[in-house]
Amino acid sequence: MRKCRLFFSKTGKTRYISHLDLMRVFRRAFNRAEIAVAHSEGFNPHPIMAGLLPLPTGQESVYDVLDVTFETEVGSFLLLPERINPCLPQGIKIIRAGVPAMKPADIFAVMSQATVKDGEWAVPEDGVTFEKRTKSDNVKTITVKRAQMRLIDQCTLEFLLPPDISPALVAAELGHGDADIIRTGIFDKNGRSFV
Repeated sequence: MRKCRLFFSKTGKTRYISHLDLMRVFRRAFNRAEIAVAHSEGFNPHPIMAGLLPLPTGQESVYDVLDVTFETEVGSFLLLPERINPCLPQGIKIIRAGVPAMKPADIFAVMSQATVKDGEWAVPEDGVTFEKRTKSDNVKTITVKRAQMRLIDQCTLEFLLPPDISPALVAAELGHGDADIIRTGIFDKNGRSFV
């Protein structure tokens, strides 16, 4: 068995594919490319693959990550994108593949851009504070500082947020719940790109 980390983009109409459907898309692509994915043991085996930071339906990404374990040797990871990409739908593209160098727990920050078609961004100097309901039905107060937001132009705002804070929530608090959001990077606590 051999572990691999795939970096891929999900843009255009594929932004509307849910996370579970995206996993099915990759399973089918591996089958078409004749690449055997390892399966869990037990009564109901599942492919050993995981999307590290699932995107909400409707958001795009040019930096998404999928960890997968292959059953057999697949040759050089450098050649995987050209082998799998023809088997993927338009809008999903593997950018590169390699051996996982960092653990998923090393993900510290996610960079995203939010663009509005009508209007412009107004970012308060003291940042944004709002409440979010957790899975255990508790209310958590979240503060996003001004330093975590950067205006690229009047229509595009860049966020650098912890992985558990959705840029869509922050955009909605700033009055632009209809903003188009695209993930552009994932970083560790030292500011290095996640690999």
